[in-house]
Amino acid sequence: MAKTTKRTVEVDFSGVSSGGGGGGFQIPEGEYAMIVDSVEMGTSGNGNEQIMWQFKGTQGKAKGKTFYFYTPLVEQALWKLRQTLEALGADVPDSAMDIDLDELEGIECVGTVEDDEYQGKKRSKLVGLVQGDGESEEEEKPVARKKNGKADKVVKVSEDEVKDMTEDELEALVEKHSLDIDLSDYKVLRKKMTAVVAALEENNLLEG
Repeated sequence: MAKTTKRTVEVDFSGVSSGGGGGGFQIPEGEYAMIVDSVEMGTSGNGNEQIMWQFKGTQGKAKGKTFYFYTPLVEQALWKLRQTLEALGADVPDSAMDIDLDELEGIECVGTVEDDEYQGKKRSKLVGLVQGDGESEEEEKPVARKKNGKADKVVKVSEDEVKDMTEDELEALVEKHSLDIDLSDYKVLRKKMTAVVAALEENNLLEG
C-alpha cells in the first residue's frame, strides 16, 4: 500500500475519493489560516504507517498554536490523505504517486477547528483542511469547501466490511461520515464495530 524512501512516500490512490488533532487548548470553532509546520512518517498505535502533520496557526485565536493531524496509510483511510493533499494544492492522480514530505512543509492553508472532548476536558481539534489560499472566515473572505461546489458522493458500507476493519480504519470511517460516536468509549474492537454499524444504520449509510 505504501512504501517509504527517506523523505518521499509512494501512495497508490487508485479508486480513492476525497472524504483531525489539537493541543491542550480551546479556541472558538471555525476556520483559521495555518501553515504546514512539519510532516513526518510515523506509526499508529495499531502498528499502521501514517503521516503525522503539525500545523501552526497564523491568524486570530489560532495564531502561534500547534495543531496535530494524522493521515493513516491504510486503504480505508486514504480518502483523508487525498483530501488533505488536494486542499494543499497538490494534483493527486487516480494512481500511485510519490509524495515529497519536504515540499509539503511551509504551505499555507485553511484548517477547520472544532471542539473535542479528551479525558473530560474540552479542547480544540483540527478536523481537516478546506480549499483556500490561506484566508479564513475571520477575515470575511469565502473559502470553498468542495471543488466546483459539488458534494462528495455518499458511499454506503456493508456490515461485513465494517467487521473486517482495523481500529484505525474504524476511526477513519467515523471521521469521514461524521458519525456521532466516540470509539474510545469502547475497549473491545468487536464493540467498536457494533457501535459503528449502529451509527451507520442510524444515518442510512449501512448497505444491505
